[in-house]
Amino acid sequence: MGAAKSAMGGGEAPPHDPAEAEAHINAEADKAEAAGNGDLASKLKAAATHKKIQGAVMDVNSNGVASAMKYKDNAEVMGILKSFMA
Repeated sequence: MGAAKSAMGGGEAPPHDPAEAEAHINAEADKAEAAGNGDLASKLKAAATHKKIQGAVMDVNSNGVASAMKYKDNAEVMGILKSFMA
């Protein structure tokens, strides 16, 4: 199990620039708000400074949707990632 967890990154996000991640998430929140989805916009804005969510979002942004699988056991992170993939 340890080798598999290590191979998947253990659900840990790779290093990222927190300011860049926050800006990216807030830009997505602005798009959601412009599309009339205020609930999603609020959810994204609230999550924009959460370090694990920042890392996961940037990981998926850089490495593709398949990288989201390493976060499958974290419901909070997956909830945000699913909103990006919808």
